[in-house]
This record gives sequence, C-alpha cells and structure tokens, in this order.
Amino acid sequence: RYYLPILPFLILGCWLGLGWLNRRISDRNIANILCTALLVVLAGSNVVRCANFSLQQHGVFVDAKGDKLSESIMTSDLGRKLKHRLPDDATILAPRRYARVLGYLSGHHTIAAGPAIQISDLHSPAYVILPGDNDDAQINADLSRLDLKTGPHVFDENATTEFPYAVYQLELPQSK
Repeated sequence: RYYLPILPFLILGCWLGLGWLNRRISDRNIANILCTALLVVLAGSNVVRCANFSLQQHGVFVDAKGDKLSESIMTSDLGRKLKHRLPDDATILAPRRYARVLGYLSGHHTIAAGPAIQISDLHSPAYVILPGDNDDAQINADLSRLDLKTGPHVFDENATTEFPYAVYQLELPQSK
C-alpha cells in the first residue's frame, strides 16, 4: 500500500546511485559490487523485519505470549457461552478487563465493574461473572455496595481453563 507508489522512485534512486558510484570510482567492478552490497544491506533489513511480522501473525510466538492467547481464547469461549445460555435481555456485570469484549461477543448488555455502577443500571434478568478464585475485588465491592446477592449458579469453567470463572444470576431488589 505504501511501498508500491514509491517503488519507481526507489529504482530510479538505485540507478542514479549506481551511475554516481561508477563516475566516482574508477574501477567499475568495485563500484558495482559496492552498489550491490548496499542494496543487499538495505533490502535485507527490510526482509528480516517483514519475516518477523509474518511469523508473529502465524503464531510462532504463541509460547512467548501464551498467557495472553489463553486469556483471549477464554474470553471468546465465555462470550459464546453467554450468548447461548443466557436470555436475550440479560444484563451482565463483568470484570472491567473483559466487559466490553464480552458484551460484543455475547450480544448482551454488559456493565464493567466499577464505583460508578448504580442499581438502576442492572435490569432483570441480571448475571455476574466471578473469577473462579473469587478474587475480583471490584466486583465484590460492587456487590456489597449495592447490597446484591448472587442467586442460582448458571455455569462455570474450572477444569479446562487457566482462567476459571463462574456465572451466577443476581437477585435484584424488587422495585417499589
């Protein structure tokens, strides 16, 4: 996209550079070898950079980024499960880190845990995603602050993932 429009100018520049070297250096063979070496160095660095990008895109670096990849897979799996197992009009309270992605993948109204949440933001039926170790301090603080209780257990994922979680229905206070 950016390379092709300037390719003719690069070729012209190489041609003019070769002509300049041939005029400056009396031995044409040395000038040609020097120009070829310069072209190989410049093109070689670009090829290495492109190869690195290509390898990254094809998963060679999965081991180095294993945790991020596992987390992405877990998030997409959870999004699919939420889409199929929860009612279409469900509201989900999720950890801030995953809320937007889960909202997109599940198609449900998803609220990120945080101090700005009000009880009026949650509509019945409402669900909460709790990490398997129940260690998300923000969600626990929100549940306590809003005086919400977890209701029936909907589903969980503990054995097959490095990021265990559980989904519970929330018991919302009755409106007056």
